[in-house]
Amino acid sequence: MVLVLFITEIRYKYVSKYFNLLSHYVLFLPALEPSNTIQEGQVQLYNHGVASGLGVISKSQCDLVKSQVIEYQKSAPEDAYKSINTNYRRSDLFVPLEGPVLDTVKQLLYNWKSIQSPLYHPQSKIVEVACFISLPGCEGQTIHSDTNDEIQHKDAISFGVFLQDVDKKLSPLAVESNASSHSWHGVTGKKGDVYGWSAKVQHGGGANRAIKPRYLFYITIVYPPLQDIDVGEYSLLKQYGNGIMVKDIV
Repeated sequence: MVLVLFITEIRYKYVSKYFNLLSHYVLFLPALEPSNTIQEGQVQLYNHGVASGLGVISKSQCDLVKSQVIEYQKSAPEDAYKSINTNYRRSDLFVPLEGPVLDTVKQLLYNWKSIQSPLYHPQSKIVEVACFISLPGCEGQTIHSDTNDEIQHKDAISFGVFLQDVDKKLSPLAVESNASSHSWHGVTGKKGDVYGWSAKVQHGGGANRAIKPRYLFYITIVYPPLQDIDVGEYSLLKQYGNGIMVKDIV
């Protein structure tokens, strides 16, 4: 009971930063409320580094992407995987930007462009195209940010697409949703929901307490005037070099 109260209070910044308590016990964190509109979510994302409600991909399209990932996984080369922290039963698989994956990225970008959202910028660059795979029994990740560069939330953002319904048991992201109050939430949602987290926000993949793996497709976009960020290594197949310009897709 003491542990439950400790986690739900979510006020202990230093413990959460250096250990994986928040991600391992994400089950006890409140769920992040989705934004009512993409525009509202974009503002929240820029201000606090995380937001859900940034779009919706059809369930049938999600199934196609998941099937593509699973098929590619069978023969993926060793260098298609990135070493990530707390990687027991957890992997980061770089996937080809083709077929259903490409169609999904095009739909995301087109949706943002059609409403003139700054999430779409023709001079921005996609530097990661990958899928997080969390197997049953994986622990929560150590809390971290993706870069130590001195940037703002709006400069580099990852966008995740749930390829299945994700509840608090199925490895949701634990994220610091408000740094000034040290508030933390778990990011849950339905198949096809789109959310974003910045390269600067403190976060960690949650433990998988379900009996099935979780697949999360994601891309990372670097926005101008920024050209690159230091994340150690981009989750991107070598054939795409240092990234793909958004204007070359949509």
